[in-house]
Amino acid sequence: MPQKSNQPKPCADNKFNFFAAILIAFTIMPFTAYAEPTITWDQKYYNPAPAEDDFILPMPCGGAMAFRKIYVASQGPLYDEKIRLGFLGDENKYAEYWRDAYISGAFESENGEAARYYLLGKYEISKMQYQALTRGECPKVVTKMSEPAVKMTWFDAMSTADKYNLWLMENVPDALPKEGDYSGYIRLPTEEEWEFAARGGHKVSAAEFTDPVFPMTEDLNRYVWFSGPRSKKKTRGGISDIGLLKPNPLGLHDILGNAGEMVFDPFRLRKLNRSHGQAGGYVIRGGDINTPQASIRTSLRVERPFYKNGKPWTSSTTGFRLVITAPVINSKETLNEIQDEWSKLGATESKDAIDNLKVITSEIEDTEQKKRLEEIRAKFAAEQEASKENMALAARGALKLGGYLCSRLGEQASKFEGTKKLYENCVKDFSEAECKEMGYDRMEQDEENFLGFLNYYADTIVDTYNIFKTELINTQFPLLKKIKAEKGREKDMPYVETFKTHIELYEKNGVIDRNTWLTKCRTLWEEE
Repeated sequence: MPQKSNQPKPCADNKFNFFAAILIAFTIMPFTAYAEPTITWDQKYYNPAPAEDDFILPMPCGGAMAFRKIYVASQGPLYDEKIRLGFLGDENKYAEYWRDAYISGAFESENGEAARYYLLGKYEISKMQYQALTRGECPKVVTKMSEPAVKMTWFDAMSTADKYNLWLMENVPDALPKEGDYSGYIRLPTEEEWEFAARGGHKVSAAEFTDPVFPMTEDLNRYVWFSGPRSKKKTRGGISDIGLLKPNPLGLHDILGNAGEMVFDPFRLRKLNRSHGQAGGYVIRGGDINTPQASIRTSLRVERPFYKNGKPWTSSTTGFRLVITAPVINSKETLNEIQDEWSKLGATESKDAIDNLKVITSEIEDTEQKKRLEEIRAKFAAEQEASKENMALAARGALKLGGYLCSRLGEQASKFEGTKKLYENCVKDFSEAECKEMGYDRMEQDEENFLGFLNYYADTIVDTYNIFKTELINTQFPLLKKIKAEKGREKDMPYVETFKTHIELYEKNGVIDRNTWLTKCRTLWEEE
């Protein structure tokens, strides 16, 4: 029997050999890379009001979701900002009474600033986005799918976040920001995260932050879909598409009205300065299209049951937006920092007393007495820490005041000097009486006011130095710098820095150098 030849038979078509070789190569070659998903949706469907600093994440089906970075001042892993949430109105005090809360960001600022941030959905998640994440088939990319997704349970919202996380980790693992050894992840926002952002965060002043709604330059109906003729409610009486109205100061759309928004936390009553101990259903924030205009406010919070009449509770006016955050303990280095900072909590001039209590506690054998002394020591340390936090806030307030006084001093000095020169030129050609008739009769009063303002600025420097340590002033300066930047008030910082420098000069030489301080503030004003 003739042996089979090992040589390949000639082929009449050379193209066959070429494509066969390609097929074999792809068959035996392992796939070590993949093409990242591309965004094919028109921007109007996922970001109808684009801004330069939006954070965009891809989604299944060629979709995308827009987020905004919410910055919080920070100086280390245990630092958090004290904020006041709720309101003092007569309505719903049991649910919305003022309370102190604390907030921090999940990710370090990219520019080395004294800040951390988390990311909050720029819009309520739309029907199109919800279907892309939860259905087995891609949605039709049409305008009617741009309304907020509603009629889902709280568990559906949590499941949606989970599906989005798993899809991102499988398809675009580097798309999420990273902190320490971990990538960020998506979930529902906490009440603190939601309300801090809804009020405007550090983009607004402390007074504006406590107002019922964030500052608006136009009527409420230009920012919020609510119940009533003044809101341009859709003729069919339903929820409106995302992003049609103006945003809040942080660039968040529909944070009030339109669809109510589910958050991560269970509902708790307010009991004066604290939350009640019972955890109930879940919380809906922001009001919706059926909320009366008089009830629209950032503090509005409503409880909804997880189940009602044997079924999961849903609503045709309730949806959600998502947040991107990260684990708190995200690396060994972070844990070491946390432990180091924890050991310093409550450490003040009273540290010796706290340490003595610790020693006494360790020497007592009676278990009950030991426990009671330990409780006293812990309470004392907590009070010391609270006192430190309040002093830090007061120091930051003193810096803001000093910067403002410096700018006003520079303005008044410059105006007074200008008026003085005009008066001097006037008396060269006219009598003093005629010049006074021409409007220069307030020269003496203006000078008295100006000198009084200079003395007030000098007193503020001395008082700030006497009340606060220079070290505390220096630690609050970068935090204030970041907060001013968030508000778009970077131009205030040269005055604040000048005020801080004048405190340092006073500490160094003990001289109340009004003329030098005046000259610097005036120069800054005239250079603007």
